[in-house]
Amino acid sequence: IPLPDERTSTAHYASARRSTPTIRIQCDNTQTVRLVTTELVQLQTKLRHVDVHNHWLRQAVAEGKVSIDYTPSAQMMADGLTKSLAKEPFRIFRKQLDMVDKKELLEENRRRELADDEQRLEKLLMKEDPWDQLSHVSESPLKAS
Repeated sequence: IPLPDERTSTAHYASARRSTPTIRIQCDNTQTVRLVTTELVQLQTKLRHVDVHNHWLRQAVAEGKVSIDYTPSAQMMADGLTKSLAKEPFRIFRKQLDMVDKKELLEENRRRELADDEQRLEKLLMKEDPWDQLSHVSESPLKAS
């Protein structure tokens, strides 16, 4: 059975329009977000290359290829790559990247294993309680004589 070639009219796709993922841009400048996302009558500067970039980006946003979201500076992931961070901001940055500290992870796993071992030992000791075994013994031989 010959498979359809993508270049022919017999090619089959899941949908007529291929969906492309939306590129998400985070920006901490509200004026830039407004310039790109709101409808303006005329957007023109004295710098032609800036106008071209602005109009291209506005068109990409209008087509849904790009989304621009305002993100406060304190929440920008790029800060972790461009600035030296104190301990707490560094932990937040590490969490944003879905990274973990191996030492913390190993300590947490060890605590969990110790708790599991403790529970297993407790159950084992409850099964082998010597006082329970004495209650099942019939009368002592001393009383019978």
